[in-house]
Amino acid sequence: MLRVAHSSEPSGLSPRERLRRWSRRSALGRRLVHQVEADLELVLDQWFGYHLVIIGDDMGLAVDEATRVRHVTRVRSLDEVAASDADERAVEATSRRGSGHLIGDNEDLPIATESVDVIVMFNCLQLSTEPHRILREIHRVLTPDGHLFIVDANANSLMGWISSLVRRLRPGGSSHTKSVSLGKLEDWLRLLNFQMAPARHKLAVPFAHKSRWGAWFERADHWLAEHNIPIGSYYVLFGNKSVWGYVQEQPSRRVKAKMMGLPVAKPVIGGARGVSSRQSLELVPDK
Repeated sequence: MLRVAHSSEPSGLSPRERLRRWSRRSALGRRLVHQVEADLELVLDQWFGYHLVIIGDDMGLAVDEATRVRHVTRVRSLDEVAASDADERAVEATSRRGSGHLIGDNEDLPIATESVDVIVMFNCLQLSTEPHRILREIHRVLTPDGHLFIVDANANSLMGWISSLVRRLRPGGSSHTKSVSLGKLEDWLRLLNFQMAPARHKLAVPFAHKSRWGAWFERADHWLAEHNIPIGSYYVLFGNKSVWGYVQEQPSRRVKAKMMGLPVAKPVIGGARGVSSRQSLELVPDK
């Protein structure tokens, strides 16, 4: 049976739980994780700081091992923490490693302004009804020149078009995820003064099959991702928050003019043309 991304999970689950199961259990989800893993390890190894925050589902990626930032915090919602005992055990494990977790909404992060050095986002935008609010919150909490790593679904792709068609055909289509196109996301980030590297495209062939066709799909997909062919169903974006510096102008002050004395030669009484002022003029009486 040919499988398409996100189509094989039970419809009774929430979009967040369905996406979590897809990324961990399905062949397509594991393929996407494998493609993202190389970029994640390469980029995070070059970023330094004191605080790293993970927003969204981590897709099973070992962010703690890939980064040099030792204080890693995950932002989780209330339903996500209480979803299963496995999630609670994962939270306790991260706490023992010196990491922690926060309970809150991605649109209203419980984090102080300009206090985070690195933010890693996994599938946040497609799960939110107000993705632009998430980006504004990220801009707020990131330090000047802070780093941002985004993994999310691309609306202008084969998988995005299929998901849009499913939302329109199913009566409960509003409960399904709605991805953001790469062009729109880049425009939003540009307005927030983020300097981003060129996007990396993943999962260009969102199909899987338990036969030799499945192996062919996987090989073709890895080749397209390796050569960064811009038809991926997912994208990877990373860059920095730019803060433009400025020089404050000093107010000009008018200086009042002052009278200055200039040395002037003193006149000599009886001086004549052609006679130096330093010489005295000798008068000779007529005889």
